[in-house]
Amino acid sequence: MDLALDEAAKEIKELANFELARESKADWIKLARESYAFVVGDQWEQEDMDKLTAEGKPALTLNKIQALIFLVSGIQRQNRTDFRAFPVGEEDSIKAEAITYLLKDMQRLCDSDYKQSEQFEDGIICGEGWLEPWTNYEQDLIHGNLEFRKRSPFYVFPDPSAKEYNLSDARYVCVYTPNIDKDDLIKLFPSEKDAIADLPSKPNTGEIEIAGNLVIKGGYHDAYDDQETDGAADQTELPYEMMEYHYYEYEPRYIVVNALSEDPAGKYQVFEDEQEAQDILDMLIFEYGDVDGIAIVDRVVKVPNIKVFVNDEELTQFTSPFYPEYKKIPIFSFFAHWTQAPIKKKELQIQGIVGALKDPQREINKRHSQALHHLNTSTNSGWLSKKKGGISNVKDAEANASRSGYVLEYDTEKPEQIHPQPLSAGHETAVAIANADIKEISGLNTDLLAQNDKASSSGRAIHLRQQQGLMMIQRILDNFARTQREIGRFFISQIGLVYDIKKAQRAIGEAWIKEHFSKPRLVPRLNPHSGEPVMNPQTGEPMMAPLMDDGGQMVMDFDEKEMMAFFQMLLEDASLDRYDVIVGEVATSETVKLSNYTTLIEFAKNGIPIPPGVLIDESLLTNHAKERIKTAVAKAQANAQPQRPA
Repeated sequence: MDLALDEAAKEIKELANFELARESKADWIKLARESYAFVVGDQWEQEDMDKLTAEGKPALTLNKIQALIFLVSGIQRQNRTDFRAFPVGEEDSIKAEAITYLLKDMQRLCDSDYKQSEQFEDGIICGEGWLEPWTNYEQDLIHGNLEFRKRSPFYVFPDPSAKEYNLSDARYVCVYTPNIDKDDLIKLFPSEKDAIADLPSKPNTGEIEIAGNLVIKGGYHDAYDDQETDGAADQTELPYEMMEYHYYEYEPRYIVVNALSEDPAGKYQVFEDEQEAQDILDMLIFEYGDVDGIAIVDRVVKVPNIKVFVNDEELTQFTSPFYPEYKKIPIFSFFAHWTQAPIKKKELQIQGIVGALKDPQREINKRHSQALHHLNTSTNSGWLSKKKGGISNVKDAEANASRSGYVLEYDTEKPEQIHPQPLSAGHETAVAIANADIKEISGLNTDLLAQNDKASSSGRAIHLRQQQGLMMIQRILDNFARTQREIGRFFISQIGLVYDIKKAQRAIGEAWIKEHFSKPRLVPRLNPHSGEPVMNPQTGEPMMAPLMDDGGQMVMDFDEKEMMAFFQMLLEDASLDRYDVIVGEVATSETVKLSNYTTLIEFAKNGIPIPPGVLIDESLLTNHAKERIKTAVAKAQANAQPQRPA
């Protein structure tokens, strides 16, 4: 096949995949947009609203769903976690501590906890939440700062054949930007400035078809903050639409195996070029001879790549900027309710909380509106009046008989007021059932909603009911934890790119560095009687002891060489998260921390030997106060120990 034709076929394939992914998500997007509308209070069909308005009837909206979304979102925000690196072995504890400090610094700089809360809220509303990392070089031109932007669920289109929660089996993920101008394109791809100048404008101005039959008005789309809009009246459509096609290229790698090397890092060397690997192998054979344990092993690896299309024209192609440290497509998904069960309606495979609550919410709105209409019309239901001897001025009575204090005149026959039918008990029953349905369907009981005012309930009973309510959303929280762990792995993979040694030292702090890389200054131990050095009878060398200052504290010397070697290893070792540390989560909410601290105090009171350092670390004191207390405790313990004779 001609090379040009082959490239054209690839472009067609990628755009066809994009259209397939959009079409497969079209029905889901309709339901998702409706879910967002319900949360903000847009809960009536326009046809029903028009009909009620024409009939002079009210259309009430008693938004029960919004409070439930706020509650579940609040539970996540109240129980936020920080990433923490846990050591695989005891020798890895110092690495874990240092990485934990760097992870916290990375989270702080990019506000990832807030971005993840926004992602979580998207997920519980419509079912999906998306985050995408990017590197901001405004403050640090060399390493940049890692940041996240939230992507709209309406503009991320994963491979519809993917079956895994983390999309590890997805062949591609398409990220769509419906509105972008030339200046923003040049900011994103400065090396393609000339190609951008020659791009044609998109043909369908005024409207954007985003999926299936869904058509929205064009609105400004900021490529950096990802603030997609449906187009406000004062916004204009921009001339370009962009599609980023994330996919994998399968490339060969050549591993030179040297089992005879004493250096663990030298046992395996990976090369992209086969000839380069063969040259290294020839050198090893020349050194060791043609022996077992020296060979080349071929492997095929997945390399995440990105192709950028603007107005259906390919603009550029490049390897993921986070590769090879992070070897997956750098887009992080959260699915609240997710299943790959073979159901006919594929749009129901991914759901949030709102979808199941729409019908009872509609029932509440309609029944309350009917009840209000009944009350409004029943204040003056009319009069029965005989033609002769009844109301003397019918037209005046029609206009004013419902007013307070109006005097109704009649001739000889007293008019009889028409009494309205009382409000049906069925209305109240329907509303009560709908309210109960919302709580039962969502699983959020009155104790979680702080609506249970029964004084007879004990504190333990309330706590158990709250735990049961939380159990109903545990599946959502578990799915979010899976997403967080993947983001944590991504953070660890990028440490060596975000930090150099000096930047890492500033992030970790001088106090920690001095604590871990300072050693006691050793001097010869002296005989207290003769003043001569005490000699080791086995080696004949003086026996050494820590030098003490006038206050009885050891004199410490800072080992800068060891410190530099440690940080160099920390920032260059790409396998830390595999062999040395495991990324996990710890609570950051003060409420959760206080609960954990109280639990530890109870353990200590019951005789469980909790180390004082653990109790101090889990308290809500400042880090400075914690260090002062731990230093004082250590000094007191040292003074309490009996001194050994010299």
